[in-house]
Amino acid sequence: MANNVELVDGTMRTERDIINRVKDIAEDDFFKWQSNDLLYYVSWDCLLEVRDEKEAKATQAEWAERPAQNLKDEIIEYLPFAWDKANNCRGISSSRSIEHLLAWAWLHSDALYEGLTNVEYEFYGKPQLVFISEAFNVDWKELDNGQWGNDEGFQSNRDEVWVKDWGDE
Repeated sequence: MANNVELVDGTMRTERDIINRVKDIAEDDFFKWQSNDLLYYVSWDCLLEVRDEKEAKATQAEWAERPAQNLKDEIIEYLPFAWDKANNCRGISSSRSIEHLLAWAWLHSDALYEGLTNVEYEFYGKPQLVFISEAFNVDWKELDNGQWGNDEGFQSNRDEVWVKDWGDE
């Protein structure tokens, strides 16, 4: 597996970049959702800089055999799952989905990551899911149930929220 991740602009996230990112977000990444996603893309030796073998949940041989991942495909394949969590008002699961997407967005490109972080988390992450869906030409309206709310008991119609908060499409 390659030890660098190529960004869409042709630059690379090196293992050192990834390890530094994991260290930078450690305080805010309490459950290690982002860092675990990031660490998938480093070698065993780099992994052991920030995790012990028990935390790695794999042997060195298993780590060497993990399949290569295509970030774009991984994000696109993950979106229906993330939308399902948001549609069903699954708070922790929705938040975790956004954490995964933030890690992958950082690996993908600075522009994607910055765009995603500029969208406020509300409505179980639906505005962020719209942003990332549109970035990958995924028809988010097919995945969205049309109900936007910040708790299970209050739901607004997507079109009312969209026009009020973001303007016409």
